[in-house]
Amino acid sequence: MLNSLFLKKNSCFICQAQTKSFICSHCKKELDFYQNLRGRCNFKEFNLHFTTPYYQNYKKVLWDLKFGKKTGLAKGMAYLMLEAYFKKNSEIPELLGYVPMGILKEKQRGFNQSKLLADELGKLLNKKTIDLLKRKNNISLYLSKNIDRHLLVKNSMSIKTVVGKKSILIVDDVMTTGATIREIIRILTVNGYNELSFLLFARQENKENLESWFT
Repeated sequence: MLNSLFLKKNSCFICQAQTKSFICSHCKKELDFYQNLRGRCNFKEFNLHFTTPYYQNYKKVLWDLKFGKKTGLAKGMAYLMLEAYFKKNSEIPELLGYVPMGILKEKQRGFNQSKLLADELGKLLNKKTIDLLKRKNNISLYLSKNIDRHLLVKNSMSIKTVVGKKSILIVDDVMTTGATIREIIRILTVNGYNELSFLLFARQENKENLESWFT
């Protein structure tokens, strides 16, 4: 069934190795191992679901999407994210949101990768993506490595769409320090949204742990 959803049918979605399946047995084993080990954590009483480590071929897929502008990858990434989500969770959220980008940054890139992932997840779940939040500034966290991210994102977002008290799954591409998620939790809970969970494609992990897990 998976192969019928994707155009590429002769190579692994992650590592590009020759295979007749959507994902090769080696990558599947790595993902299963990681998701069982680190697939979900409780963060300030809110569940965070992780699909892959931000590492090697998994990092490359994300970079190809963001910086290589290979937006077609979002479909396969969304499938892997949903698979990871249902390994740890059985409830389907009422609404799908995503982490917003600044207007200028999104215009320069041409898309918001978090929204692309949320839209593809919405197609799989038959759920509409909502523009729940908006970003007030265009600060790049990636280019601000020597500045405290928590200070950079503080008060950087506001509510864009009021949807009432419904369960919301917030989608993002990668978690590094957790600063953005903390700010989203703060702004949403202040405004009465308490049924929140998060689904991310990748999570930044300790390099030494990753090397021991995946070598």
